[in-house]
Amino acid sequence: MESLASQNKSTSLPDSLKYARLPPRSVAGVSHLRKFASSNGTAFDPDNNSIIRIPVTASGVNTFLDGHNSFLRMKISADNSTAASPQEDHVLDGSIFSVVQRLRLIDRKSGAILQDTQNYNLLHNTLWKFTTDKGGLAISHATAGTAQAMVGSGDDPSAAEYYTKYDSTEGRYFSTSNSSSDMVLTTPLISGFLNNTKNLAIPLGASGGFEIELTLAPSNECMVGVTTTAYNIKSCEFWAPVFQVQGDGFQDSMSQMVSAMNGISFVGDNWMNYVGSTDDSSGEKIVNIPIQARSLKSLISLSRTTTEVSSVTVNGLNKTLPNTTTEFSYMIGNERFPPSRITCKIDPNNLTQDTGVAYQSLMMALGQGNSLHARSLIDSRDFNNEHWVYGVDCEKYQNQSGVVSHTGINTLDGNLQVSLEVNNNPAAAQRVDSFACCEQTYYLSPSGAFSVSR
Repeated sequence: MESLASQNKSTSLPDSLKYARLPPRSVAGVSHLRKFASSNGTAFDPDNNSIIRIPVTASGVNTFLDGHNSFLRMKISADNSTAASPQEDHVLDGSIFSVVQRLRLIDRKSGAILQDTQNYNLLHNTLWKFTTDKGGLAISHATAGTAQAMVGSGDDPSAAEYYTKYDSTEGRYFSTSNSSSDMVLTTPLISGFLNNTKNLAIPLGASGGFEIELTLAPSNECMVGVTTTAYNIKSCEFWAPVFQVQGDGFQDSMSQMVSAMNGISFVGDNWMNYVGSTDDSSGEKIVNIPIQARSLKSLISLSRTTTEVSSVTVNGLNKTLPNTTTEFSYMIGNERFPPSRITCKIDPNNLTQDTGVAYQSLMMALGQGNSLHARSLIDSRDFNNEHWVYGVDCEKYQNQSGVVSHTGINTLDGNLQVSLEVNNNPAAAQRVDSFACCEQTYYLSPSGAFSVSR
């Protein structure tokens, strides 16, 4: 290497001095922030009309949708409540994304399911709090209704053992049970189709469009109260920048490219949900995760007391327990991930603890690893108490998304069995939700139909 370095004697100006290098001009075009409204009514609630359908279409092969800057807009109300104290009985467990229990994207031309994420609200809460920093709370409070700031353990920050923590029930709430307290909130969607790996625009005009289908969560699974909970949605819309490329004969060249390539494709990461359970015994437990995918990139698992998932008084989406875990790992086929089991010593008071490797493994599973820009609202005290998440990264090559594809493990062709193996001692029977991050390829056929690989 030294000899190669000595042979390279060429010099170059730094980019900061290359004044003559101007970026090329953009092709002509126009962009608008478009609103797509629900097609099956405007009034929804989890008991009577729980499914919201939003068709997303456009005309012209030169028309594209920017999924990375898209978001849902919901008007949420508690005017269907009979509670005497709505401030106590109608608190969102997290934010507006907590009301979405299931997210599906469906091709409008063929009916193909492009995405189907069950228990979406649990996934969104988990990814959000482990990839957001404290500085982002003001923005998410204003847009999505999350907590505005971290909560202190007392009134005196200078007191011994003072600490701050994330509380999912400190967000926006209904001050009355009538329409005067209605809230309009927004949230992006976690979707490998909309937020694909290389930030490619969705060729909406060249397709027959797609439909967003949202299933609302029961109120006692997405809100916290003292005696009861209730909510309804008065409107739901999907907003996204839609742009048209107008210059240099782009429309003809786009049509020719789709025809010559027999369609176009792009890659994105989706999360699949699998529900298991464990009993309240002490010792080794196995939770099966029947994921079949060509590129399994990571796994995370969350354990919740079964009776608290639908409890009115418990923040069931954000109380995920360590259950005195002493060690864990994942099995994929005959291979263990990681090869040496992750050992833990958990102290709820954070006086003596050994959970650093477990936390680091989770950060790697979420694509943060040792990044200087890694963010999280959850510190070790929160992690060791009520925000515990098992996680493991399965990629062959780290941080290569967008450079190469299919860096994960192919569990489909070999029919590999996947499971979480954990040694713990829960106080009660547990529901275990596992989410598998899978890299998938989306195709747009010359006829305008979207499809997706496994």
